[in-house]
Amino acid sequence: MSSTHDNLHGGRSSPACLAVNGKTDTVYRTLNTSKPNCVHTAVGDTNASWEVDLGRNYTVTNITIYRRERFQRRMSGIHVEVDSQTCYTFPLVNVDYRTLNSLPEKIDVTCTPPLTGRVVRLQKRGQPLNFDYGAELINICEVQVWGCRDGLYGADCGEQCGQCAGSDTCSAVSGHCPNRCQPGWKGDNCKQGKT
Repeated sequence: MSSTHDNLHGGRSSPACLAVNGKTDTVYRTLNTSKPNCVHTAVGDTNASWEVDLGRNYTVTNITIYRRERFQRRMSGIHVEVDSQTCYTFPLVNVDYRTLNSLPEKIDVTCTPPLTGRVVRLQKRGQPLNFDYGAELINICEVQVWGCRDGLYGADCGEQCGQCAGSDTCSAVSGHCPNRCQPGWKGDNCKQGKT
């Protein structure tokens, strides 16, 4: 996370990891409370960002973001990226105020096409402080990253991989095996067997 919010009353935002702890409650509670929740970048951070490293490359089909209750305008202009590839960009508050105001607390974003990468990042780019009160902030409570399980591929993860050589699994986007097919199997996706 690019910065951490501190308020005048001793409340400090929780660390970035609190946005991937499995809790989908959308009430912001500071680190000095008994049940801290949500993350909040600092006022004045006009290039605010938050990211999670998935540990290895995955093909990401969907990302679910739980925003802070009542503060939907803070989603203004957030770029949702997978290894610097844009999955979705939220509208700017001064361009599409109605869309932002109608955002639910649970927002489902679909990456079309699915994107392969290791780091999922929420990034704001240069929103000035006087743009709209709090519009430069990132204030989220939970991020869930969804992708195809090994052995499945396609836009909805509904296709089963063919017979890839060794312990390889196919591309979750195209279904192609990374090296070759198991003996006796052929075709683009190693689904054609000997008859």
